[in-house]
Amino acid sequence: MDSRLWSDAFKMINTRLRLAILLLAVVAVGLALWFTVGLRVADRFFEPWVVFRVPAHASDLKAQISVQGRTVRICNAGSQPWRDILVRIQGSYVFKMESLKPTECRDTAVDQFAYPSWKKLPPPNNLIPNRVEILVSGEIAGYTSWSSPQR
Repeated sequence: MDSRLWSDAFKMINTRLRLAILLLAVVAVGLALWFTVGLRVADRFFEPWVVFRVPAHASDLKAQISVQGRTVRICNAGSQPWRDILVRIQGSYVFKMESLKPTECRDTAVDQFAYPSWKKLPPPNNLIPNRVEILVSGEIAGYTSWSSPQR
């Protein structure tokens, strides 16, 4: 009778040990796959929603830029329409506009800007822009920047 009890106990320990080893192996393989393949796949989902990169051939845009409190006013002072416009404030937060006709102006609240990472974090509530950059792609590739006068 005692030998049968020991045999059952040995089988139970053996089964638990096998399950623990199997679980450990599955976790190890899962971690190995995550660090080799998963991070590359995840990076595709977490790419920035926009990249503000000024091309070498960008011409100087004719623009009028002003800031009133927490509102940025962008005016196309040129004779060509702009398409695919990125406006960046403080060198960090970006707003995307589709188009702006010649002599047309657009007011944009600071709250509409977002950090270019996949999280799209908004700017701080007390941010008043003192640096504005405009990047236009499309038919016309152009760039201009504005900084508020030092006080």
